[in-house]
Amino acid sequence: MSEPALNEYIPTIDAILNVSDFEKISVKKIRNALQALFEVDFHPYKKQIQQLIILRYNLLLSLREEGHLGPAPTPSEELENTVTKLRLENEILAARLNSHVTAKVIEENNSPVEKRKVKRKTNTDDNTEKKKIKRNTENNAFTRPLRLSAQLAAFLGVESCARTEVVKKMWDYIKTHNLQNPEDRREILCDAKMEHVFQTNKMTMFSMNKYLVEHLSKIE
Repeated sequence: MSEPALNEYIPTIDAILNVSDFEKISVKKIRNALQALFEVDFHPYKKQIQQLIILRYNLLLSLREEGHLGPAPTPSEELENTVTKLRLENEILAARLNSHVTAKVIEENNSPVEKRKVKRKTNTDDNTEKKKIKRNTENNAFTRPLRLSAQLAAFLGVESCARTEVVKKMWDYIKTHNLQNPEDRREILCDAKMEHVFQTNKMTMFSMNKYLVEHLSKIE
């Protein structure tokens, strides 16, 4: 599969994002869903597919903030059949697992000698779960905190935050200062402060990510 072919998956990426909770969805979940749906291995193009998913995420986040996010694209018949097949396989697997667990419980209940031990939840378990949640958050490209450039940090008033928060703060500023072009609200007319940060007098909700990415970096 060549890199340009990745664009063929944009409608499905958008469909997944349109029905997802932006605070919980992750690049990995979307990539795994695409691999399962289309039976494609994206590992050789992991970086490219991640960039594409993040690009679509930022665009749809801007559209959602502005209230322009329309209904999810209608999936093709082939895609619907694949989803149905995956759901059926999951139901069968769940039924088998439930049957196995039920049989094991019955066997233990009928045992006259063995005493069933109930594992108590300890503080260690709680700490492990908290670390797991923190690790998942740090590994999520959408919610992972990023370092803002000095210019953007001064503009937004924070030195680091998640990509979602950066976009939300941008739109809060844009709406508060009424910077949308009244003739085309997709266009943003930068005021002096924005122009100082992004070195442009206007941008669109579609090009905003191009300007933001220059001011965001990973926290090592």
